[in-house]
Amino acid sequence: MTAVIAEVERKYETRDGIAEFALRVLDRLPGTHGDPVVARYRLGVVYYDTELLALRDAGITLRRGEGDTDASWHLTLPTGPDTRLELRLPLTPAIDGVPAEFATLLLASTRRGPLVPVARIDTQRQSRRLTDASGHTVVEVVVDHVTGTDLRETDRTVYWTEAKVELGNGPLDLLDLLETGLTELGLRRSRSSSKLARLLGQPPRRPALPPDPTAGDLVRAYLAAQVTAIVHQDVGVRRDVPDAVHRARVAVRRLRSTFTVFRAVLDAKRTAALGEELRWLGGQLGAARDAEVQRARFAGATLDAVQWELLNDHFDHRQRAAKAEAVATLEGDRYRRLLDALDVLVADPPFTGLAARPADRMLPRLVRHAFTDVARDLDDIQRAVDRDAAVHRTRRAAKRARYAVELISPLRPRKAQRCVTATAGFQDLIGEYQDSVVARQVLTELTEKAKQAGVSPEGYQRLYDRELAVADRIAPELPHEWRHVEHVAQPLFRPHH
Repeated sequence: MTAVIAEVERKYETRDGIAEFALRVLDRLPGTHGDPVVARYRLGVVYYDTELLALRDAGITLRRGEGDTDASWHLTLPTGPDTRLELRLPLTPAIDGVPAEFATLLLASTRRGPLVPVARIDTQRQSRRLTDASGHTVVEVVVDHVTGTDLRETDRTVYWTEAKVELGNGPLDLLDLLETGLTELGLRRSRSSSKLARLLGQPPRRPALPPDPTAGDLVRAYLAAQVTAIVHQDVGVRRDVPDAVHRARVAVRRLRSTFTVFRAVLDAKRTAALGEELRWLGGQLGAARDAEVQRARFAGATLDAVQWELLNDHFDHRQRAAKAEAVATLEGDRYRRLLDALDVLVADPPFTGLAARPADRMLPRLVRHAFTDVARDLDDIQRAVDRDAAVHRTRRAAKRARYAVELISPLRPRKAQRCVTATAGFQDLIGEYQDSVVARQVLTELTEKAKQAGVSPEGYQRLYDRELAVADRIAPELPHEWRHVEHVAQPLFRPHH
């Protein structure tokens, strides 16, 4: 069984002469209970990665632990500044190599490349742990004397000392308080994200935008961020982490939106096939998220026991099938080829000649066009034969406009943030309308199932009428809400001086 541990920690560079003094920094903390617990032990870790260090480049570590306290497999995933998620599996002597469960979780990064030992790190650790009145760890400070060996070809060995502060159940501001004390002792935040990075080198960083970026600079940076998001959310989708499917789909939509809005900068003919593959991926992932959202929408509805049973059976089946389909998609060759194509996209975007123009002159005009498309689609709603379809088109156009503002936000951050906030409000409103459309489709299916089962469909019909009333209320509000968004967006489109 996989153990899941959230870690909050900071690493520091130090020297042997002052290393042990770092352990005394806990004495500065007020309100402590008794003397901190001191321990000494040995750790041995073998790190696994692909030949090209794909995991390192993704900020992921996979290691096999040995030693006095920690004989297990560890998979560590970045989740934010100073925070990581660690998954653990026990060592199984009968299994050679990396556990299949971890290897599968890492497919988006490894692309089925073999995982092999790349480094060994042996550590002599001194630990000082502060506990609360209940005996739970508040915070731990450790000093590590490290021997690192590069196993790839050279067997190069490096020695160093480092310190680490790991938060237990204490407040986050303890990290800042202890950092003040460590800095006074002469320690400084580590330039390496991990022991492995210190031994094998830091992963390549995404180039910073130049002071006066071109249109291509901004577009490439946005594309790279979305591709990274898809790969990072891949693990969450496989583990059925809440919101992972949603976040992956948003990254997919942002990529497709960029192809559409910024087609003057990206060659549309060369992105067309990739856009279709992204549409496929979004569709494969979408069913699980849609079923989850709709089920939540019906929570608290007034239905009798039999009607609730039909509704729950309906969503149970949909969610099981959708989750199985999503995982099968991520394990397929088509998805792997798509990831490879996205890597090529970021490395060598199919730019047109306009990509070399200054971003501040070129891109706001394209964003303005995206806003014009929304206004045109809103006008169509009033005279559309199929109002639901017209609102859906408008909703997609509004998302494209919002993502386009995100892309140019480095040019005018404050104005862009105000615009994104206003656009999000419009999206919430039109999203509520779209949810009512899908709810009515579900209720139509449930009504038919109830009739076939000889069950009264009256409860579903009442809910249908309620959803229709929601749509009737929202539709007239949309033009007014969008005019507010356009007003907020106008400063983005004015020439920048």
